[in-house]
Amino acid sequence: MAQVADNPQLWAFYSCLSKRGLFDPFISVDFMVYLIKHDSTQCVEYIVEATGIFTTIDKCQSYLQAGAKKVIIAAPSTDAPMFIIGVNEEKYTGKETVLSNASCTTNCLAPLVKVIHEKFGIIEGLMTTSWRAERGAAQNIIPSSTDAA
Repeated sequence: MAQVADNPQLWAFYSCLSKRGLFDPFISVDFMVYLIKHDSTQCVEYIVEATGIFTTIDKCQSYLQAGAKKVIIAAPSTDAPMFIIGVNEEKYTGKETVLSNASCTTNCLAPLVKVIHEKFGIIEGLMTTSWRAERGAAQNIIPSSTDAA
């Protein structure tokens, strides 16, 4: 890693990286520089934000300022438009720069609920998510929030 960090030629081609670190134990630094020089894209264009930390449009602005074209938040967002494949993807215009793909739980449940609602009608629904949080069964039955509602 120190070899990569000390190689100005490598960083000249990857100046768009905010985290100064590349590591591949299977290739030499010279070969990495060669690959970066001859790569067709030099910066990240699309970000899948899956840390769970940057879940608002404001928090994702740094990605856009660094040159990204779009940020897809892999979690519910309080202010970014939310699109779920099979439910409302037709509302996606392509002009959104930051958008949410909801939560994994929502992506599992929403398409099924849509089909049931269209066929039979749903007036009200309730879903409980139980994530494994501890080692014992008694600790794992406590429901957790998906923040999707």
